[in-house]
Amino acid sequence: MTQLAHHLAGLGLPVTVAVADVPSTCNSAETIARLAASYPSVSFHLLPPATTRSAVAADPDADPFIALIADIRATNTALLAFLRSIGPVKALVADFFCAYGFDAAAELGVPAYLFFASGASVLAAYLHIPVMRTAVSFGDMGRNLLHFPGVHPIPAFDLPEVLLDRDNNQYKTFLGLLEQLPRAKGILSNTFEWLEPRAVKAIRDGTVRPGESVPPFFCVGPLVGEERESNAKHECLRWLDSQPAQSVVFLCFGSASSVPAEQLNQIAVGLERSGHAFLWAVRAPVAPDADSTKRFEGRDDAAVDALLPEGFLDRTRGRGMVVSTWAPQVEVLRHPATGAFVTHCGWNSTLEAVAAGVPMVCWPMYAEQRMNMEPIIPTEPFIQTQVYDLANGGDLIFERDLFALTEFLGRAPPVFYGGQISDQANGQLQWLIMANLPGKPESPMFRQIQFSLRENTWVDGLAHALQESLARLCGQNSLAIEGERFAHFARQLVAPQPAVPPVLRHHVDHLDYMLYETRSALSNSRSAANHTQQQLNQYADTIKVIAKERRAPLVAKRDATIHRLKTKIAVLKETISTQVEQLQILEGEGEGKTSKGMATPTSATTTTSSRRKRKTRTSTSCLPGWTPPSRSASMDSFHLSLSTA
Repeated sequence: MTQLAHHLAGLGLPVTVAVADVPSTCNSAETIARLAASYPSVSFHLLPPATTRSAVAADPDADPFIALIADIRATNTALLAFLRSIGPVKALVADFFCAYGFDAAAELGVPAYLFFASGASVLAAYLHIPVMRTAVSFGDMGRNLLHFPGVHPIPAFDLPEVLLDRDNNQYKTFLGLLEQLPRAKGILSNTFEWLEPRAVKAIRDGTVRPGESVPPFFCVGPLVGEERESNAKHECLRWLDSQPAQSVVFLCFGSASSVPAEQLNQIAVGLERSGHAFLWAVRAPVAPDADSTKRFEGRDDAAVDALLPEGFLDRTRGRGMVVSTWAPQVEVLRHPATGAFVTHCGWNSTLEAVAAGVPMVCWPMYAEQRMNMEPIIPTEPFIQTQVYDLANGGDLIFERDLFALTEFLGRAPPVFYGGQISDQANGQLQWLIMANLPGKPESPMFRQIQFSLRENTWVDGLAHALQESLARLCGQNSLAIEGERFAHFARQLVAPQPAVPPVLRHHVDHLDYMLYETRSALSNSRSAANHTQQQLNQYADTIKVIAKERRAPLVAKRDATIHRLKTKIAVLKETISTQVEQLQILEGEGEGKTSKGMATPTSATTTTSSRRKRKTRTSTSCLPGWTPPSRSASMDSFHLSLSTA
């Protein structure tokens, strides 16, 4: 917000920033004075806290997020009074978490705009969440992908914690903020269209809220701090001046992040074993039972030295530097010696690295930081930043968490294994490290824990530093490592690996990887062939069954037809036999009459008989289906038999 105010003031606009003084933040008179000194063109005003806190915020057991929103909303009265006191106000720009300030703008009749400090991809997801219909809460969906308009699919687990349980009051409080967005005259986001073109288009087209109106959307970023000229140059910048170009790995996890002491120790071991130059901005961890406000307050950063391995600073002196207070991040990222940035993916830090063109290793820790990785993956040729995903959010692997988890579930210790899973043409390698929890877990979320690490040849030492940190864990606990080609995952100090010239390391790894891929492809081909043969056998059996089933009714129909024809033939044979017998009887009677002395017929009689014969032949030939008998009998007897019949 201060960067936005600074840019607006640079356009000649009078700008005043009103800051809510609530118990759950670090806002104070000292903070306001420091901001005013850094941005003299902007006026700052600290709103007094509400005289009485709401019951929700005053509850000592209240959720910190819910209490924060309640406290900010309670300052609306003070905000309204302040706006009336400074004269005509042309517009009000409210931060996303101060969206209830639209009530004060509405009472004054002033147009209100919303400032969204994160990117368009996160905003597109937030705008779409109220209209999504899922059978279960996001937290129960695990790593299942969610599809938001204009955003690459992201695992449900990557959403901020406040959105994971729809029955939680945190979720309802967050939805209350989202419901205020349509009231805005416009939405300003700290991004630029070339970085997130799909998300920007989805918001402007309204596809994030089907059937509803979305306020006009404006990209006002990147709002990145400027380098300040100062006579007193920070010591880390002087140290960077002595380092070769693009040779230093810069590690910084933000002013509000808190890395556990065990994790600090493991990162230090990895950096020391890497042999790579590094600049590490470290903050003392917040005590586990500390109040949530401690995340923003000052800490005993001088105690950081005691948390690092004994002798670490002495052994890395010259090639590494640890800053335990504050480092000028913008200047460090823009320094020619900086070659990589290990970041927690806070949006401000992300934009600063994008603006400086520094490759990033992403280690998101909380809030929307896991979602911030999506838009910074380069999809346009003019975006030169490279991004590498480290773990899946949370701590790097260390034994305390996993062994505590397995002890809680009553399981055997986890088994780690790892391997290189891809080798891109641009030289990028991707590694996958898995931790299997033996036994059958009650929840599918605990069945397997997965960590991934991507590296590039430009920062070989950084990747090996982080790998060595994991190798240290695996070696200490004697955990099984599968895959002999990934020996550096389980490298033991007593058996150092043979040195490979750096210029040949990638080629050796690539050839090794090709051999591994060939073996894997051969094994997969054999498995596929066996599977195909099994399928063919199943298909053959199925075809036989189908053929048999289809042949049965045809055979039955054929047999029935044959039986019917045979029956007809038998009936016809019996009929013919009967007719033949009758014919023979009649012929016998005719022959008897002739033998008793019939006179020889005259010529006239003969003529008449001939006519009768012809007539009889003509008439009898018309009988259907009748076959005349043999000519052994005389025609007269034949005529007689027909007449008698």
